[in-house]
Amino acid sequence: MPNLGAWLMRPVLLEAQTLRLLMAHCQEAIDLDGTAPTHLQHHVVADLCSLIALLTIGCENHSETSPPSSTRMLRLQAIKAAIEAGLGNHDLSAETLAAAQKISPDYVRKLFREHDLSLSEYLLERRLALAHALLLDPLRADERIGKIADEAGFNDLSYFNRTFRRRYATSPSDLRRERKSST
Repeated sequence: MPNLGAWLMRPVLLEAQTLRLLMAHCQEAIDLDGTAPTHLQHHVVADLCSLIALLTIGCENHSETSPPSSTRMLRLQAIKAAIEAGLGNHDLSAETLAAAQKISPDYVRKLFREHDLSLSEYLLERRLALAHALLLDPLRADERIGKIADEAGFNDLSYFNRTFRRRYATSPSDLRRERKSST
């Protein structure tokens, strides 16, 4: 490409959605500490690289009301990473996720609907998966099920038990018992 340096140094509009998303991810990277899960650290770095690439190829030329699908996908990935990082937070909602991403709660819900999911279904599935993994963790074999449910973001033990049974066709205590008997 002729005059690559000048092209890379071109001004980028500060209002470009991709740049705003990049700045939010930079802040997330700064806020990460050494105790953050490795997969989350990798997601943040990968998202930063993708956003930089989007800026470099000039995706901000697209309309602000209709960002390119790759930007929408990156936004959804960022929201999913925030969900993974905050699964134990009982107040995790479209409103809190939107505030962290500096977008509207309706836009958060829309991103999930575009992938035939609802935010609440996704949150429930991720929380159940976390609880399932924690229940199978041999280092947590003596922890109360209520504590594990709380750590996975459930504040109602009976709701947790019902949804867990519906999802895994077994109760949390039966899952634990089966795990202990198979080891």
